[in-house]
Amino acid sequence: MLPSYPRPAGFWRRLVSLVVDALLIGVVLYLMQLLTTLLMNRAIERTVFDVGGRGLRYAMEDYQISNMLASLALVWIYFAGFEASPLEGTPGKRLLGVRLMDVNGKRLAIWRSALRFVMKGVSAAPLMLGFLIAGMNRRRRGLHDMLSGSYAVVGKRT
Repeated sequence: MLPSYPRPAGFWRRLVSLVVDALLIGVVLYLMQLLTTLLMNRAIERTVFDVGGRGLRYAMEDYQISNMLASLALVWIYFAGFEASPLEGTPGKRLLGVRLMDVNGKRLAIWRSALRFVMKGVSAAPLMLGFLIAGMNRRRRGLHDMLSGSYAVVGKRT
């Protein structure tokens, strides 16, 4: 069960840490988008398309799909990787003194951290209610925390 020493991380602290992480990820995704757009433009300049322009349409669809999948993978690796690392949280969480742990007070396993990321989609689906319930319960757990067996707490491991 949850050890008694950690203080749950509050809703606002967690929200601000998410904003910090979103800014960091946003910069990386912007740079990735810029690079891939430049590469795509060069590829378009060197490609001869058929009269109907179908080649361009397919190339753009492939570009958009691959860019979306690469962005999703990068965000997933960012959250799951940092949260399962010895840092026990993303840079945004660490900046605000938040760390993650499992129900036994241990560092999150990578599978639990990956599951937590996927469950954030469930938390977001019904009007963000899964996130909002973190501000309404004693342990400050969002739906994604409950479904993945994780806790966000304040303070260093003792």
